[in-house]
Amino acid sequence: MNISKLHIKQAAFPNEHGSWGFVLEPLVLALLVAYSSTGFLLFVTAFFLFLSHQPMKNIIKKYKNKPLLNASLLFLIIYLLISFFSFSFVLSEIEFFPLIFFGVAIVIMVFYLFMELMGKNRNLFSELIAPISISFIAVSIYSIKTFRIEYIIAFFFVLLARSIPTTFYIHAKLLLIKKKKSKNVISIISGCSFLIILFIFAVLGYSPYLAVAASLVLLIRAYFGLYISDNKIKITTFGIWEFIYGGLFVVITAAGYILKI
Repeated sequence: MNISKLHIKQAAFPNEHGSWGFVLEPLVLALLVAYSSTGFLLFVTAFFLFLSHQPMKNIIKKYKNKPLLNASLLFLIIYLLISFFSFSFVLSEIEFFPLIFFGVAIVIMVFYLFMELMGKNRNLFSELIAPISISFIAVSIYSIKTFRIEYIIAFFFVLLARSIPTTFYIHAKLLLIKKKKSKNVISIISGCSFLIILFIFAVLGYSPYLAVAASLVLLIRAYFGLYISDNKIKITTFGIWEFIYGGLFVVITAAGYILKI
C-alpha cells in the first residue's frame, strides 16, 4: 500500500484547525474540574470519534485518489477501534446517568454528519451543532463526579458561554476580514446573555465567579475584534489568537472550579 506522508496528513487529521479548540477545550475543562479514570476514557472515546470525522469525510466524498482513500479507510478503522475499546471500558464502570448526555451528543453528531453528507454543513446553524455536541460529552464527564442537576446545568452553560458567542464572533470576524457585511451585534448580544446567566449561577453558588470573568474576557475580545481592531489580520493569525483565548478561558474557569472562587 503506497501511502505518502501527504496522504497520511490529509487522511488522519481534520483540515479545519479551529475545530481542534472547540473539541479539546470543553473536554479538557471537564477533566480538570472533575477528573476520573472513567472520564478520561470518555475523553479518549470522544477525541478519536472526532478524529474519525476526517477519514470518514474523505470516504464519503469518494475522492479518485486511491492512496488517499486507502489511508482514510485505514485511519478510520484505527480511530473507531480505539473509540470502541475505550468506550467498552467506560460501560463497565459508568452509571447510567452520565450516559444520557453522551447519547444526546452522539445523536447530535449523527445529525451533523447527515447535514455534511447533504452539503449543508457550512451555514451558521450547522457550525453551532458540533460544539454543542462536544459540550454534552464534556457534561457526561463532569456528571460522573456529581448527579446534582443544578451543577450540571450550570457547567453546561459555562461550556456554551465559550462555544456559542465564539461561533457567532468567528463567523462575523471572518466576514469582515473578507470585506463582507456581517451582523456583529449577534455576537455581542449572545456574549452579554451568557455573561448574565453565568453571573446568576455564580450568585446561586452553582458555578465559580471566575467563569464569569472568563466569559467577560471573551466578550471584551469580541467587542474589540468587531468594532475597534482593524480587519487586515491574516486568518491564520486570527486562528492562533482564538486558540489563546480558548486556552485562557479553560485555565481561568478551571481555576475557579478548583479554588472555588
